[in-house]
Amino acid sequence: MSLPSDAPLDVAIVGGGVSGTYSAWRLIEHNPNLRIALFEGSDRVGGRLLSVRPPGMASLTAELGGMFIPSLHTLASSLAEHLGLQLDVMPHGGLNRAYLRGMPLTAAAMRDPQQVPYRLVGGEQGRLPDELPAYALEQLIPALQSASGSERYSLLEDARVAGRPLRHWGFWNLLVQALSDDGYNFAREGTGDDYLVANWNAADIARQYYQLAGQFDLLHVREGYDAIPRTLAARFAERGGSIALRHRLIRFDRAVLPDGTLGVRLEFDCDSSGWGAAPARAPGVVYARRLILAMPRRSLELLEPSGALLRPDNQQIRDLIGAVTPLPMFKLFLCYERAWWRDLGITGGFSVTDMPLRACLYWGEDPESHNALLLASLSDMLAMGFWEGLRDARHQPLFSPAGEPPRWSDYSAPPTGAMVAEAQRQLALLHGQALPEPYAAVYRDWGEDPFGGAGNFWNVHVDSRRYAQRMLRPDPELPVFICGEAYSRTQGWVEGALETAEQMLRQQFGLDRPDWQIQEKELGH
Repeated sequence: MSLPSDAPLDVAIVGGGVSGTYSAWRLIEHNPNLRIALFEGSDRVGGRLLSVRPPGMASLTAELGGMFIPSLHTLASSLAEHLGLQLDVMPHGGLNRAYLRGMPLTAAAMRDPQQVPYRLVGGEQGRLPDELPAYALEQLIPALQSASGSERYSLLEDARVAGRPLRHWGFWNLLVQALSDDGYNFAREGTGDDYLVANWNAADIARQYYQLAGQFDLLHVREGYDAIPRTLAARFAERGGSIALRHRLIRFDRAVLPDGTLGVRLEFDCDSSGWGAAPARAPGVVYARRLILAMPRRSLELLEPSGALLRPDNQQIRDLIGAVTPLPMFKLFLCYERAWWRDLGITGGFSVTDMPLRACLYWGEDPESHNALLLASLSDMLAMGFWEGLRDARHQPLFSPAGEPPRWSDYSAPPTGAMVAEAQRQLALLHGQALPEPYAAVYRDWGEDPFGGAGNFWNVHVDSRRYAQRMLRPDPELPVFICGEAYSRTQGWVEGALETAEQMLRQQFGLDRPDWQIQEKELGH
């Protein structure tokens, strides 16, 4: 696409992830006469949704980014169905085995205080690791024990522990008020996810715990999770919207448009070679009446700190942008010529360890070739540094040749290389046997720019109710709006990206609730 220069755009949208493509599609569906352009710095839409097809497996998709839609996330699930995408229910399979502190454990042994290698005390005994945070919260806030779902959320918003509102507690700091040291370590090491008990804002993490505590299905998009933003972008283009790939926003500022109204002036690197690189040529200039920044914290920080909104002395916007912290995450998939885990009686579910592998998911078996796919490592935070030391020197690509969809080879790791060899060593310990060699491997490190992480979490002391609302339009004097998962109240999920976009579209652009949404809820809560 050539940059529009004859007249200002009605809306410029920067960011081709879920919230950006959704905003573009909703706006042009609402009014096809609007001049809207979507700008994306890489050469693919999808953002942190990234689906690649494993070699030798026609029916499986490796999800290097987001993986599932919980069925209780009604905005994401009803959108996928409205777009004609097939949602499959992932087979229910819980914990298979664990390897903690050098000891192999069955799922049943994880409830036996005599078998787990932790000195659990009192009510900690007999509980699985992912049950301990709720146990701790209910010791500290007894009213939670008998509260219903909606009552729990109200309690968590207003609860105080030791006289301090919950948001002024880091979750780690809070949990150790009710758990022993070994109880906390069992909760962290035995879930496979450091972030679940890390020192994020306790009020927000606790709310997410209870939101996902009930019975629900995990839904998988058969065509690949990134089919959602790809389909949104295609429908936006079909209705006359413009999409500009490899257009990295450098800076923006307020501008007076030819008709005398206030708008925005944007400068782009129009043939972007990556974040941190100097523009290849003179920046392209676009004017717009309104600007939507569908970008997470790290992407916003990479913009030039200039202009009315991002100037260095604008402490208010700096505080808003810095109110969340990105979560680094690493994923490694391995391909095998057979599903060797079936020899152990494992047909699905997951296993966990305190080794850097942290968690593995038995992804599936191709019915034609019988090749099998394993999510060999899903790790975050502390384990990230371990895997960074084993990866090759290259950064993973933001661009594919000729703008092709993402390919397995773009993210592959040598199946005989150091990273895969170490993963195999840890998998063998976890499963108690030698393993066949994989024939292909692929990985993704979400700590790289421009993402900064796979998700974002509110910092301690932040009132996320107030900050999430303010972030939608940080300066009421400027027609600049921000949406996305990072500043939502359902962080780490596509649902959060859609919620903030929908809230922005209704409040700031006057759109009505979509008739395809199967269940309405109070957005942002």
